[in-house]
Amino acid sequence: MSASLPGANPITVLVSSAIPLVFPSSGSVGNNGALTLNTALPATYANCFMYFAANVIASGVAAGMYYVVMSSTTAGTIYNNTLSTGQPEIPASPTAFSTTGPGAYTQSTSSNTTLLTVTVPGGSMGVNGEVRVETIVSCANNANTKNNGWQFAGNNVMNDSFSGAVGRGYNSTLRNRGVQTSQFGANGTGGDVASAYGNLRYLSVNTANNVSATLFVSLSTATDYIVLESYRVTTVLKQ
Repeated sequence: MSASLPGANPITVLVSSAIPLVFPSSGSVGNNGALTLNTALPATYANCFMYFAANVIASGVAAGMYYVVMSSTTAGTIYNNTLSTGQPEIPASPTAFSTTGPGAYTQSTSSNTTLLTVTVPGGSMGVNGEVRVETIVSCANNANTKNNGWQFAGNNVMNDSFSGAVGRGYNSTLRNRGVQTSQFGANGTGGDVASAYGNLRYLSVNTANNVSATLFVSLSTATDYIVLESYRVTTVLKQ
């Protein structure tokens, strides 16, 4: 659900949440979605969504973001409720798996993985407006490389590659340049998390049409984790 603030340049909140979106470490999955992680998360997430590759939960179960209830920082239960697009919501009555667990799995380190897809409605930026993405992630505090970023219509806007940070985030803005088919991206962040800056981005996406914005992460080491702890996607309409 979106909400607009009054004023000459209305702000529409497309997504705003602190429901954790987790890219976990390697681990194992037992019967009926019983999850054990090799590396402890920073907190016991009573309600979260986690990414699992195809066949990790059970044979024939597709890749995706699945609802998980953690009972500790390493143990939890995976449910057959998925997150696809838009505002994450906690299921009122989670659907249990009735499956045979395949056992140990190794987390992917090969590419960026989308944790959330948000539809930016056509025309919602006008010709001089913008889309803004704000995130905070947590991760293991070590020298291994992690990535946190977002794409607009499949184009990288922000890709923050870092190591050694426990908490880190970014504020990133992509703004139309007087027409709906040309954009400039500027990235930066502040506050109590580490600063991150990306390369300048020059895009030519037709924002008169619906456009997908995707929030992604990646790891270089399978024993690490990264959690999208807080995230917000908004548009500002300016003609």
